[in-house]
Amino acid sequence: MVWEPVLATDDEAPEANALGRLPAARQYWDPRRLISRAVQPVALRDRSNFHGKARLIEEETVWDYIAAFPPGARWEGEFPRPVRSGAPVADVLDRVLISSKF
Repeated sequence: MVWEPVLATDDEAPEANALGRLPAARQYWDPRRLISRAVQPVALRDRSNFHGKARLIEEETVWDYIAAFPPGARWEGEFPRPVRSGAPVADVLDRVLISSKF
């Protein structure tokens, strides 16, 4: 899970209450939006398996985005092509994860 500034008030890393929403996930703070810039070209190039609101990947910052990858996928060079992806997470979580059974 990557946290990054999206709103004007997002000027610091998330506090414990936000991090506690997903206690089992590894969580990172990306204040320079490096992950967003790496994800966006891949997310925009192939939308065949994208679900949800495309505006969340088209604007300056990719946010509220989820991607599912096959076992063994590695990020080497360019962000790997997801099997399924979507945004916002709350609306597409089941569709992305359930339909991505390997």
